[in-house]
Amino acid sequence: EKLGKKFDLCYVLAKENLAFRKYPALVNLEKRHGVDVGTAYLNKTSVRVFTHFIAESQRCTLKNQFKETKFYSVIMDGSTDAGNVEEEVLMVQFGVADKQMQVMKSYTRFLSVETPKRTDANGLLECLS
Repeated sequence: EKLGKKFDLCYVLAKENLAFRKYPALVNLEKRHGVDVGTAYLNKTSVRVFTHFIAESQRCTLKNQFKETKFYSVIMDGSTDAGNVEEEVLMVQFGVADKQMQVMKSYTRFLSVETPKRTDANGLLECLS
Protein backbone atom coordinates (compact mmCIF):
# COMPACT_ATOMS: atom_id res chain seq x y z
CA GLU A 1 0.00 0.00 0.00
CA LYS A 2 2.81 2.45 0.86
CA LEU A 3 4.64 1.54 -2.31
CA GLY A 4 1.45 2.06 -4.31
CA LYS A 5 1.18 5.60 -2.95
CA LYS A 6 4.72 6.31 -4.14
CA PHE A 7 3.89 4.94 -7.58
CA ASP A 8 0.85 7.23 -7.66
CA LEU A 9 3.03 10.24 -6.88
CA CYS A 10 5.46 9.27 -9.64
CA TYR A 11 2.58 8.83 -12.07
CA VAL A 12 1.38 12.36 -11.30
CA LEU A 13 4.88 13.74 -11.85
CA ALA A 14 5.15 12.02 -15.23
CA LYS A 15 1.59 12.80 -16.34
CA GLU A 16 1.91 16.48 -15.40
CA ASN A 17 5.41 16.70 -16.89
CA LEU A 18 6.93 17.80 -13.58
CA ALA A 19 10.59 17.45 -12.67
CA PHE A 20 11.59 14.32 -10.77
CA ARG A 21 13.31 16.54 -8.21
CA LYS A 22 9.79 17.51 -7.02
CA TYR A 23 9.23 13.95 -5.74
CA PRO A 24 10.71 14.43 -2.24
CA ALA A 25 8.61 17.58 -1.80
CA LEU A 26 5.44 15.72 -2.84
CA VAL A 27 6.27 12.90 -0.43
CA ASN A 28 6.74 15.44 2.38
CA LEU A 29 3.42 17.06 1.50
CA GLU A 30 1.71 13.68 1.71
CA LYS A 31 3.31 13.14 5.13
CA ARG A 32 2.02 16.54 6.30
CA HIS A 33 -1.46 15.46 5.23
CA GLY A 34 -1.16 12.41 7.45
CA VAL A 35 -0.49 9.86 4.71
CA ASP A 36 1.80 7.04 5.81
CA VAL A 37 4.30 6.66 2.96
CA GLY A 38 6.90 4.76 4.95
CA THR A 39 10.61 5.52 5.04
CA ALA A 40 11.98 3.70 2.00
CA TYR A 41 12.23 4.89 -1.63
CA LEU A 42 11.96 8.59 -0.87
CA ASN A 43 14.76 9.91 -3.10
CA LYS A 44 15.04 11.16 -6.69
CA THR A 45 16.60 7.88 -7.84
CA SER A 46 13.50 5.97 -6.77
CA VAL A 47 11.22 8.17 -8.86
CA ARG A 48 13.21 7.25 -11.99
CA VAL A 49 12.86 3.55 -11.24
CA PHE A 50 9.14 3.82 -10.43
CA THR A 51 8.45 5.87 -13.56
CA HIS A 52 10.32 3.33 -15.67
CA PHE A 53 8.06 0.53 -14.37
CA ILE A 54 4.95 2.66 -14.89
CA ALA A 55 6.03 3.21 -18.51
CA GLU A 56 6.67 -0.53 -18.95
CA SER A 57 3.18 -1.27 -17.62
CA GLN A 58 1.67 1.25 -20.05
CA ARG A 59 3.64 -0.29 -22.94
CA CYS A 60 2.38 -3.76 -21.99
CA THR A 61 -1.22 -2.51 -21.87
CA LEU A 62 -0.86 -0.84 -25.26
CA LYS A 63 0.76 -3.95 -26.72
CA ASN A 64 -2.14 -6.12 -25.52
CA GLN A 65 -4.73 -3.68 -26.91
CA PHE A 66 -2.85 -3.51 -30.18
CA LYS A 67 -2.87 -7.33 -30.53
CA GLU A 68 -6.67 -7.22 -30.69
CA THR A 69 -6.86 -4.76 -33.58
CA LYS A 70 -7.08 -5.39 -37.29
CA PHE A 71 -6.78 -1.76 -38.37
CA TYR A 72 -4.39 0.92 -37.24
CA SER A 73 -2.89 4.19 -38.36
CA VAL A 74 0.44 5.72 -37.38
CA ILE A 75 0.49 9.48 -36.90
CA MET A 76 3.74 11.44 -36.93
CA ASP A 77 4.22 15.13 -36.30
CA GLY A 78 7.52 16.91 -36.17
CA SER A 79 8.92 20.19 -35.04
CA THR A 80 12.31 21.72 -34.57
CA ASP A 81 13.32 22.50 -30.99
CA ALA A 82 15.34 25.48 -29.76
CA GLY A 83 18.60 23.67 -30.56
CA ASN A 84 17.49 23.29 -34.20
CA VAL A 85 16.99 19.53 -33.74
CA GLU A 86 14.05 17.83 -35.45
CA GLU A 87 11.84 15.84 -33.06
CA GLU A 88 9.04 13.53 -34.23
CA VAL A 89 6.09 12.55 -32.06
CA LEU A 90 4.74 9.09 -32.92
CA MET A 91 1.12 8.22 -32.15
CA VAL A 92 -0.96 5.20 -33.10
CA GLN A 93 -4.69 5.18 -33.71
CA PHE A 94 -6.55 1.87 -33.66
CA GLY A 95 -9.89 0.29 -32.98
CA VAL A 96 -10.88 -2.71 -30.88
CA ALA A 97 -14.19 -4.49 -31.40
CA ASP A 98 -16.23 -6.09 -28.64
CA LYS A 99 -16.69 -9.87 -28.53
CA GLN A 100 -19.78 -9.81 -30.78
CA MET A 101 -18.07 -7.49 -33.31
CA GLN A 102 -20.95 -5.04 -32.83
CA VAL A 103 -19.20 -2.06 -31.26
CA MET A 104 -15.79 -0.66 -32.17
CA LYS A 105 -13.94 1.46 -29.63
CA SER A 106 -11.34 3.84 -31.03
CA TYR A 107 -8.04 4.67 -29.28
CA THR A 108 -5.27 7.15 -29.94
CA ARG A 109 -2.11 6.45 -27.98
CA PHE A 110 1.28 8.11 -27.65
CA LEU A 111 4.16 5.88 -28.74
CA SER A 112 7.35 7.92 -28.46
CA VAL A 113 9.36 11.00 -29.32
CA GLU A 114 12.12 10.26 -31.81
CA THR A 115 15.01 12.22 -33.32
CA PRO A 116 15.30 11.15 -36.96
CA LYS A 117 18.74 11.01 -38.58
CA ARG A 118 17.15 12.48 -41.71
CA THR A 119 13.77 14.10 -42.24
CA ASP A 120 13.05 12.49 -45.60
CA ALA A 121 10.60 9.60 -45.97
CA ASN A 122 13.26 6.93 -45.31
CA GLY A 123 14.55 8.75 -42.21
CA LEU A 124 11.03 9.02 -40.80
CA LEU A 125 10.35 5.37 -41.61
CA GLU A 126 13.43 4.44 -39.57
CA CYS A 127 11.80 6.12 -36.56
CA LEU A 128 9.05 3.50 -36.66
CA SER A 129 11.41 0.56 -36.28
